[in-house]
Amino acid sequence: MDPINFIVLVVFISLFIIVMSVGEGFKEILYEFKNEAKPIYIPIFKLFVILICIVGIYSYYSYRYAKTPFDKDKASVILKATWNPLKQFNDNIIVDEKNDIFFPPKNIKSKENFIKLFSATMPKYMAENFYKNLIKKNENGVMIVNKGAYCPNIFDKGSCILKAYTKKIDQTEELVIFEVGSNENERPYTRKNYYKKDKNGKWIYDRCSGTTWYFSESR
Repeated sequence: MDPINFIVLVVFISLFIIVMSVGEGFKEILYEFKNEAKPIYIPIFKLFVILICIVGIYSYYSYRYAKTPFDKDKASVILKATWNPLKQFNDNIIVDEKNDIFFPPKNIKSKENFIKLFSATMPKYMAENFYKNLIKKNENGVMIVNKGAYCPNIFDKGSCILKAYTKKIDQTEELVIFEVGSNENERPYTRKNYYKKDKNGKWIYDRCSGTTWYFSESR
């Protein structure tokens, strides 16, 4: 029998025993045992059944959601590749100090240019969200950068990878990279980045959870 099926069987048997133990049918079966056994044996027996159930559920959960540590150096390479478009964007913003206006990098002439840059390393829906938060248009229809939008990431000073691991659910393997940081602007963040393998075995960015954006008057 497959290990996971065996664990499932143990869990269901344990649950069945517990349910029956509070029912009249099981009480009748154990009637003679209760009459002849010393009172202390009854709670011990029930405790034993509960422990079996707990162990079964824990074993099933551990098997199904087992986590395997992933090398942090490799995780750093993967994570930095994911957030590199944002770094390139931020590093090449054109600043008009006289008018206090930020313009997108020279290679970003349209929404299509922006989406192409970001969707190279992340899902298109995330690239669309970045465009929505980072780009505005002035009264003349010219693209400008939203100065108040800030997305913390691994390239920020004070950021690091707290842990990285893979986990397998059924036949699907997933890489989780947990990054944290707190920069000089006192904008702490925590973010879990999730990756799945493509048909060539390459880790592809799937989604994230945690801190995404800060919005203020200026960067």
